[in-house]
Amino acid sequence: MKDYERGLTAERLRALLHYCPETGSFNWKVYGGSRRPIGSAAGELKSSGYILIGIDGQRYRAHRLAWLYMIGEWPRFQIDHRDNVRSNNRWLNLRPADNAENQANSKRPKNNTSGFKGVFWNKQRQKWAAKINPNRRQVHLGFFDDPKEAHAAYCRGAEEFFGEFARAA
Repeated sequence: MKDYERGLTAERLRALLHYCPETGSFNWKVYGGSRRPIGSAAGELKSSGYILIGIDGQRYRAHRLAWLYMIGEWPRFQIDHRDNVRSNNRWLNLRPADNAENQANSKRPKNNTSGFKGVFWNKQRQKWAAKINPNRRQVHLGFFDDPKEAHAAYCRGAEEFFGEFARAA
């Protein structure tokens, strides 16, 4: 929990906003001037992909507010978006995750040159290699002639090590 989260309670949040679990949207329950009438959508989509909502001079990520609204307490760790869409705050798309689980569900890095998550070219062996990083340790999954074979090995490893948090792409 972040320090600024200590001040906002579930009761205060529920008094100010309505959260719709089916859509993931927040709407104001209180009048906030002509720019924020009752019933208007709360929050602003930022370039990071997250929706931020300002309450009592603090800005909060909407997915963390959804957790507070539904569960009644702040999440202990991170909140993961199952589909990796940071603005999709539908209740069924959110789940608690520690850092390792959240990283397991991350997308393929932008600087990846193979086109497959967990796959890279090994110059020394002149083969495609697959690796995975569970629990802060690197696990080598093998060398392959074809990047698709290496990716298949990564997918098997991700399923084994990460379970429901495994993400292949």
